[in-house]
Amino acid sequence: MASPLTKTALRSLETGKQVAAAGRTHKERIAAKLEERYRKVLHEGETMPDWALVMELNSRLLDGAGDEVIVADEAYRDKLVQVTAGRDDRNGKTTVVQGRIRGERKSFAGAHGEESLMHVGLDRPPEQKPLAVHRQGEHIVGTLRRPGLPLSAPRSSAVSVDPAGVAEEMEPEVAALGQSLDGLDRLYRESDQALVNRKSALASQRRTYVNVARSQEAYYRLAEEDELADRIRPSLRRATRKTQPVEGEPSKEGEQPGETGPPAPVPPPPAGTA
Repeated sequence: MASPLTKTALRSLETGKQVAAAGRTHKERIAAKLEERYRKVLHEGETMPDWALVMELNSRLLDGAGDEVIVADEAYRDKLVQVTAGRDDRNGKTTVVQGRIRGERKSFAGAHGEESLMHVGLDRPPEQKPLAVHRQGEHIVGTLRRPGLPLSAPRSSAVSVDPAGVAEEMEPEVAALGQSLDGLDRLYRESDQALVNRKSALASQRRTYVNVARSQEAYYRLAEEDELADRIRPSLRRATRKTQPVEGEPSKEGEQPGETGPPAPVPPPPAGTA
């Protein structure tokens, strides 16, 4: 489960929608008042701006910035779902290789004695961490393929183990684990980038909201609509809160060397309320 947008970010999106809606609702009335005011200083040959269009464009800027946040947030959430699935896949393939190592240790010890395990790379029980299990599996497969392994004669003619045959059976399982580890590393990198993109979209939306709200506020005051201007005026207070870990964020704890989990949630941008 991805971390939700912070309350501050959600509030910024909501107030951005309110400013955009106010601009559309009042643009014709405000435009008429601005045109009346600016006509007094308009020189011959100059053209009066289309104030209603200007306010509509400001509303579109806010809409677009908000949409970018939603798209970036959904992309980040989707990537974290893929990370979770990748972890499950890696863990499942790790369990398969661990089971194979346990089984082959038992088989070789039963057929050729405990002393045989060191000759076929099975002298140690399976590792616990996925990356270590993969390396152990590769070592065992390589060892089993060596010609002339110094194995003692089978304890019973009815019980024997073919090292090369075991290597052939084990190799696809080890390779599948390696592919899963590589895929998970790629997903971690992609989730890092998705988080950067979400953070960038949030910062861009915040800047757009503040600047559009300021310009709209100025237009409203020039049109002597102070009450309306007060309602959309952005606050410049900064929040002084510590970033807290959010439940549901993937954690790097327990991951293998070379793996990097998704970073901490986006720190909240400066607070802004209408």
